[in-house]
Amino acid sequence: MYGFGSKNIFGVANADFILNEATQLGLESKRFSFEPALIGRENILYTKFQPYLRWQYKSSAQKSFDRFMELNFNNQFFEENFNLLSKRKASLNPKYPKMGNRFFQVLKYKAANKNKNQAILIELEHAITFNKILQGRFDTINVDRNPTIVLDDEFTEISKRSSHLKLNLSCTKKFPLPYGNKKIKFRYFFSTFIQKPDDEFFNYWVGQNNGFFDYRFDEYLLGRGAENGFFYNQITKKGLQSKFIGRFFQSDDWISNLNTGVELPGILPVALYLEVLSSGNLKNQYFNSAKSPLIYNGGLCLDFKLAKIYVNLFQSKNITSSQQIQGINDLSEKMAFIFDLNKILRKPKVGFHPFNEQ
Repeated sequence: MYGFGSKNIFGVANADFILNEATQLGLESKRFSFEPALIGRENILYTKFQPYLRWQYKSSAQKSFDRFMELNFNNQFFEENFNLLSKRKASLNPKYPKMGNRFFQVLKYKAANKNKNQAILIELEHAITFNKILQGRFDTINVDRNPTIVLDDEFTEISKRSSHLKLNLSCTKKFPLPYGNKKIKFRYFFSTFIQKPDDEFFNYWVGQNNGFFDYRFDEYLLGRGAENGFFYNQITKKGLQSKFIGRFFQSDDWISNLNTGVELPGILPVALYLEVLSSGNLKNQYFNSAKSPLIYNGGLCLDFKLAKIYVNLFQSKNITSSQQIQGINDLSEKMAFIFDLNKILRKPKVGFHPFNEQ
């Protein structure tokens, strides 16, 4: 693929090795660009290499019951797609940020029962990440006989290390409804830090969903990291799947939410949805003057093959008040969407790929 904005060649490359009926070895890799807000919205190239080992266990007594395990090593490398030194000098920032490499070790376990339309996914994530600071100093030079403050050419590169250990749990369940081929769907997600990160970027985010939850670059996203506009309202399929639009809070405590969808009768792919979220430090947030332990939002979901559009019709009063302060008032500004580019770019299946479906 070619990125017209970044003027670079991008793409995906994958390999699978079927060791035996129950064991699969593989490599998933991709290279794209994005503009992280934390690095001044400059164009950054990322390359991801992820070797993995998967196991599948099928019970002969229960053919509808599958269990899978996966161990993968997610290695990320970043490269500036701009002149770093000239941007640093123009910024007049003596502590200019630079993205360092990131390394994640992820152990997953999934159990699925097709007959009962239910599945559970447990994920243990260990991370070692690096960010860098180009530490410099100011100097004064004469420009047309006027003393002018500039950033000195010399600097020291300081590396900042962060690590964390996180546990994620998600459970899904579908029940048939008495009309048509419709269902009611439940998805519960819970996550907590066993070891909290030193870098606050890896804390949980409520609001500002676009790409912040996908720091492992598992998904293909449009306008990853957008701070406003259409792409700001896209949410990720994995993780929290929260549909609160705006900037609310970060949490280094536990967090959970329950997503429910009820498909409506008829030929149109329309459902009612409700999300209820809670967190260990929710009561202490600035917008939560009532000290409520829960926040919620709900409305209509238009469920198409490659996209889901969530139309927010009701939500917690404290969320609405906070959105008004942020200038989010119109219904169109409160709509969220999932555009499943993974289905378009997914490689042909060789062996089994259970975790790509979560």
